[in-house]
Amino acid sequence: MTLVSTELDAFAPAHAVLSALRERHLSSREIVQMHLDRIGRDNGAPNAIVVPANEPLAAADAADRLRTEGEQGAVLGLPVTLTESMHVLGTTVGVPQFKEFVAADYGAVPQGVLGARAVLLGETNVPPMLADWQSTNPIYGRTVNPSNAAVTPGGSTGGAAAIAAGLCPVEFGSDIGVSAANRMSRIREPPSDAPQLHNRSGLGLRVFAGARA
Repeated sequence: MTLVSTELDAFAPAHAVLSALRERHLSSREIVQMHLDRIGRDNGAPNAIVVPANEPLAAADAADRLRTEGEQGAVLGLPVTLTESMHVLGTTVGVPQFKEFVAADYGAVPQGVLGARAVLLGETNVPPMLADWQSTNPIYGRTVNPSNAAVTPGGSTGGAAAIAAGLCPVEFGSDIGVSAANRMSRIREPPSDAPQLHNRSGLGLRVFAGARA
């Protein structure tokens, strides 16, 4: 599996996807459909995206209409995934007791990202209560590294596997124990090589509303 590409395929970086959207080389629907096709074909083995989004193509069409009308949002039409701990679709944090939980409102991160008209592809796997450096739980099972099933994709969020497998260009995860940074600095096999922006600012300096664990 090729994990890096400079072309606008499923492994294209987010800035290239946004450039193609801004310059009207591709529509959001085309880009979202490309990733949905890949999810349908390739998500089974890594098990990275565990909760599919509701009507992502409709969201992509809405983003395309806004762009036609002249809107130029920072992430308008960009396909993304969110970690399952955020209040948007399912929020079990891998704990069976929370399986029936339904959030009353979107969490702070989903509000910001989806309010800016990014297109949600789905939610990615987590360890129970995000408290492990691997992503396996009794609800969704185990997420593995798409290059080597014997290697963890990491925790507190396993979403790096979705990027490394070409299932999405951007993942919004969560981390209070620098595990995302550890994936970048210690684990040298992909998906640690998946592009990540990690900001460890400490408790109280980032919004935790609308997220469990």
